[in-house]
Amino acid sequence: MKFVGSRNNNFVAFDERNYPAFFKWLEKQLSSPNNHLYDYALRLRRDLQSIKLAFSTSYSNGVVEGHVHRLKLMKRIMYGRAKLDLLEKRVLYHL
Repeated sequence: MKFVGSRNNNFVAFDERNYPAFFKWLEKQLSSPNNHLYDYALRLRRDLQSIKLAFSTSYSNGVVEGHVHRLKLMKRIMYGRAKLDLLEKRVLYHL
């Protein structure tokens, strides 16, 4: 686990898949309601099972997210210039 950015080390970048370190960080954030990441930590705690699974598997949805980003970018570029048929052709033929 590597600390970055903040004066009080509340912002953490997880360079390695270390669930115990993440859980320790989460408990630290939940220790005080005055903590500025308290609400965020509460939302993370609600989905703790999914987060633990993400730490334990090597799967990534990065490829899918890349395709979604490319499609949204094409849609933004073509906004107001073309209709759905041209967007469909551009997506299918990677123009």
